[in-house]
Amino acid sequence: MSTIEVLHVGRPDGARLEVQVAGPAGGPALLLLQGQASSHDWWTGLRDRHQNRYRTVTMDYRGTGQTTAPNGDLTTQLLADDAVAVLEDLGIDTAHVYGTSMGGRVAQILAGRHPSRVLSLILACTSPGGPHATERDNDVRRALANPDKRARLATMVELFYTPEWGNDPARSRIFGDPTMTSAERQRHLKPSSRA
Repeated sequence: MSTIEVLHVGRPDGARLEVQVAGPAGGPALLLLQGQASSHDWWTGLRDRHQNRYRTVTMDYRGTGQTTAPNGDLTTQLLADDAVAVLEDLGIDTAHVYGTSMGGRVAQILAGRHPSRVLSLILACTSPGGPHATERDNDVRRALANPDKRARLATMVELFYTPEWGNDPARSRIFGDPTMTSAERQRHLKPSSRA
């Protein structure tokens, strides 16, 4: 396993994106875009499996991990522009792009706006949003809105993992960045639910 290099990429609006890079400098790039309200920790474990072959690139979205950014609306377009800025700053012309959940929407925007940058597009548990999305059924929506945090986490475990994996949400890295404030989490709901 190679060492993870931590870099920072500045944006015109004052945002300072924290970026994590591992793997061979000359290897093909693999950009990993995680789900809503999650930092680069989402990819711990999966990144490790690819960084011997690929130059893996992860980033903390605005409001997550160590990224700092001005308040304001988040959109999938803004997050896709951030991802392109990261690639540009690293001197990466093309990358394999793997997006999951909200990161899948960001990946689709990135691929649509910058197709020449995308070597391949891998999408997991995501949709394009808008009129082409398949909405959750009302039972799932209610379960995810349960005010009891333990009940919400149990629903998430049931939705994302097989019974063989177990039912301990503490084992997972995909249930959000625990350092985020509730206001930051609310900001992340908007791009995740918009087209």
